[in-house]
Amino acid sequence: MKSMAQRKFLYRLLIIFTASGFSGLIYESIWTHYLKLFLGHAAYAQALVLAIFMGGIALGSWFCSRYSGRWNNLLVGYALAEGIIGLFALFFHPLFDADPFTFKHGKRQAMLLINGNIK
Repeated sequence: MKSMAQRKFLYRLLIIFTASGFSGLIYESIWTHYLKLFLGHAAYAQALVLAIFMGGIALGSWFCSRYSGRWNNLLVGYALAEGIIGLFALFFHPLFDADPFTFKHGKRQAMLLINGNIK
């Protein structure tokens, strides 16, 4: 039988993993929207986000299967990966806004959409 402290820890861990999954879905939706502005079509954006997501899962599982045996605490490794993703998400919008060449078309489309010139 598990002690009360272990149960509380597992419950908190479950809440953290659930929140992580929800935030991942939100990130996916936001990045799809940005890519839709950049690529000009929602289907292409969704396909690209899905391909990147699946590629990330494949690379992550390869990396973890190769190196996780050397790690003392897998939970810390997971927290680091989540932190890196969170930092990327934090800096994504400023990078999207700052690059006038790569995202010029997407920003123009977004401004036209905001101003009501595109239906």
